[in-house]
Amino acid sequence: VVLKSELEHHKVMVAQHQEDAEKREKENYQKQATLQSDVDRLNERLLQVQDERNVEQKEAFEEQTRLKADLDKSRKDYKLLEEQKVQVEQEAFMKQTQLGAEINTAQAKLTAEKASSAQKEQTFFEQL
Repeated sequence: VVLKSELEHHKVMVAQHQEDAEKREKENYQKQATLQSDVDRLNERLLQVQDERNVEQKEAFEEQTRLKADLDKSRKDYKLLEEQKVQVEQEAFMKQTQLGAEINTAQAKLTAEKASSAQKEQTFFEQL
């Protein structure tokens, strides 16, 4: 009878341990499922952040490329304007020199005409 009672008690204890083990296994499975869900969610967020970062890097690279092209164009335009300035200054100097020569020629003609006129006037008065 005692042996039978011990056996029953042992069976109850084994059943209780098995039930507790199954309960812990179920809890562990739920915890594992929750953790896996968290890992999946974090991985999705990581991929999203990486995609956003890649887009930002691409946009920054495109902006940098555009700014470099603008800078290169500005430098080219500046160089062209400098060359045009030199050319205009040279042309202005040549015109100024030409006009100076024309003024000198005109003054020489005027002086010659005045001298000729004075000579003619003097001759005219002398003939009187």
